[in-house]
Amino acid sequence: MAEVQLNLGQTQGISNVTFAPSPNAGGGRDLLVSSWDGALSLYDVDANRCSTSFIAGEGAAPVLDCCFTDAAHAVSAGADRTVKLFDLASGESATLGTHKQPVKCAEYAALQARKSTAVLVVHDPVAFLVRIAAGVV
Repeated sequence: MAEVQLNLGQTQGISNVTFAPSPNAGGGRDLLVSSWDGALSLYDVDANRCSTSFIAGEGAAPVLDCCFTDAAHAVSAGADRTVKLFDLASGESATLGTHKQPVKCAEYAALQARKSTAVLVVHDPVAFLVRIAAGVV
C-alpha cells in the first residue's frame, strides 16, 4: 500500500485514527479521526476528503478516542465524560453513557468503554439503537 497524505482539518492534536471495517459505498477506504479540538471526522482516504465531521465547536472538550461499531456507526470517548454513538450517514448522534471521569478509551467488541479509574463499563449500542427506533430514548 502506498503512503497517502491526507489534508486533515483538525486545529489541535489527533488522539486516534482507525480504518473502517469494510470499504465505503464507492469501494474506498474510510478513516475515522478523533482530536483534541472536539471533532470526530470521517475521511475518504482514496478521495482525500472529509466526508462527515462532527464538530462540537469552539472550546469543546477533546474527543480522546474513537472506533467503528460497523461501517455505518462510530463511537467516541470524550473528556466531557461521555460515550457517544454516531450515525455516519445521517449525521445524528446520541449519548450512550456518561461517566464521573473523562473517558479515554472506546473499543468495539460489544462496545467496552474504559475509564482511567480502572473500572470497566460496557455499553450495548445495538440495544440502544433498538430503543431509539422504538422511541424510548
